[in-house]
Amino acid sequence: VIEDFLDTAVDRHYRGLRANAFEAPSTDQLALYAHAFAEVLENTTGGSRTLLPTVYQGTTPYRAVSFQLSPREDQRQQLRTASELDLNNLLVNLERIATEQHSRSLYFRRNIKVYESERIHIVKPAEHRFWTESAAYNDADETIAELLRAASLDGNGQSARSI
Repeated sequence: VIEDFLDTAVDRHYRGLRANAFEAPSTDQLALYAHAFAEVLENTTGGSRTLLPTVYQGTTPYRAVSFQLSPREDQRQQLRTASELDLNNLLVNLERIATEQHSRSLYFRRNIKVYESERIHIVKPAEHRFWTESAAYNDADETIAELLRAASLDGNGQSARSI
């Protein structure tokens, strides 16, 4: 957490838009993010299942990392990298859709999580500050909270305990 703070926040303070925080994350940085995210989720769930991460390479304004839920013994490959033309096109279009201008110089860019039955996909802007190990810890905690919240609700948005 301290390394990430020094590498992003302090550097951003002194160097502004030239800081490392605004550069596109490398495949190695995305891999560190993926391993940290998977570690938190695996430790929280007791370790009976594992998350196999896939880091998508590209030069788009957004980056994506996916996690496949697998049995613990199914660790054929710790980290996979992929580059898919269709995904790259989708991420370019996402930049247009997910960026909102709120004033002349203020823009909001969305982070997106997609949940499938055995997969989690995380899509965020292609800036190093969004893909640090600290960000992975925060994202994993948010994901756990979202999954627990979803598990406690029925299809009508009511608490499963009150039914």
